[in-house]
Amino acid sequence: GIKLMCSRNDLSGGRADGKIVQKYVESPFLIEGRKFDLRVWVLVTSFDPLVVWVYDRVMARFCAHPFDLSDLSNRLRHVTNISVNSSSFEGAKACDGSYIEEQVNDELGPGTWEDLTLPMIRRAAALALLSAQGQVQHRDGSFE
Repeated sequence: GIKLMCSRNDLSGGRADGKIVQKYVESPFLIEGRKFDLRVWVLVTSFDPLVVWVYDRVMARFCAHPFDLSDLSNRLRHVTNISVNSSSFEGAKACDGSYIEEQVNDELGPGTWEDLTLPMIRRAAALALLSAQGQVQHRDGSFE
């Protein structure tokens, strides 16, 4: 499961053996005061040469409760996972990309989604796939 901790010392014995540990984003971009994540669909038709298709419409998932860094014990403020948030209907929701596009443009300026955010998403997808390019075996008649 997902656990939020204040320091590495909160790990059993201070060690991360067998666990994935990452730095928490302390000042996330919020929409309506809530954390969210984006689901992006990517199709790879070839790794050699690398050919990637990124669907521009994303899905966003929101935390059920408003973000509050001082309340790490309430996972509904920090984790966007639908199975975690399904127990609370206060604000948990998933929505399509048009809502996110509108919110990003309202907050950061017109055109920000199309001119800045989508190109960054495409670049992140391409760089992630480039990192695995030499490790993926080609299979005839299938997409990678």
